[in-house]
Formats: sequence, structure tokens, C-alpha cells
Amino acid sequence: MDKPWDFYGLGKNTFKKEKEIFESRVKKQQFIQENVFEELVKVAMHPKRIVKYLNMGYSIDDLDNLL
Repeated sequence: MDKPWDFYGLGKNTFKKEKEIFESRVKKQQFIQENVFEELVKVAMHPKRIVKYLNMGYSIDDLDNLL
């Protein structure tokens, strides 16, 4: 059976491991957003590609929703 809840113990728990995992994810997301995503958007949303997407049948709203 489950252990009874110990609210005092939960209050003292600093969730150190979870905090480290969260901070690691935030750093990775910031790196991707600052370095990778910017370059991807430059390539994917080049004016020639936008014209290509429009010719393929996508609307401006569809392209806007993709980003």
C-alpha cells in the first residue's frame, strides 16, 4: 500500500533534482531559440519559399499558423 502523506516532509523537500532538470531544459530551449530557430526561420520563410508555398495551395493564414 502507499505510504501515508507526510506534509511536513513534503514541505521540506526542495525538489533539487526536478529543479536541475527544469533549468537544464530552459537552457537548452534558450540555446535553440537564439541559435537554431532563427536560422531555420530565415531559410523556411525566405520570400522564394513563401511564393512556393502559396503556389502549393497554402494560404497566408496557414503559413502564419505554422510559425
